[in-house]
Amino acid sequence: RRYHFSSFLSPKLNESRGKMADLVSPYMHWKDLAETIKPGDLIECRRCHSSSSGGGIYQHWAVYMGIVNGVHKVIHYSNDALNDSARRFGISIEISGNVEVQWATLEQVANGCAVRKNNSHDNKQEPRSPEEIIEMAKQKLGESEYNLVTNNCEHFANYCRYGRKRSGQVQTTAQASAGVFGIFAAVVVIGGVCAMLFSKSPQSSKQSTSKSVTNKPV
Repeated sequence: RRYHFSSFLSPKLNESRGKMADLVSPYMHWKDLAETIKPGDLIECRRCHSSSSGGGIYQHWAVYMGIVNGVHKVIHYSNDALNDSARRFGISIEISGNVEVQWATLEQVANGCAVRKNNSHDNKQEPRSPEEIIEMAKQKLGESEYNLVTNNCEHFANYCRYGRKRSGQVQTTAQASAGVFGIFAAVVVIGGVCAMLFSKSPQSSKQSTSKSVTNKPV
């Protein structure tokens, strides 16, 4: 008899895993995602050069608005001045030029790269209703207050759904930077302590030598 790994997990853990699977889909082609997402869902776009784990320069985010005039539409923070190649590989997509909240198609946002639904914060905070999310996104159209650290595309998407600006990418980067700084600081401190322990001043060394010569038996 074969046992699945999940059979050894507690019922609560299995339930938690199942709920998260409902909130966050695997990465897939935008056409496949379009068959399952609903208005108000958050869309996370993985740039093509990213790793299978979702790494890369960054992930782009958008709010799914549903089918408008027969087309799957989103609203997101972006810069239309960039060409498809730059957009696909995540090169300054939102950092330079005329960056503002605007309409786009799901296909345009994906731009040949994998996308997924990511409503992961639903398990921590009650989201707004789909109608409220859509209305909030529309109210932000034309906003041009983009800031990489405090108001990027992920901040925008989360604000529309939860009423709170948050960016896991910014938080992860900050934690990584703090870790590197902490290691550097520790190395400096340890190096300083070692220098104090294993070094002697010339005067101290000279006094020690003089004392040993003076006390030498005749």
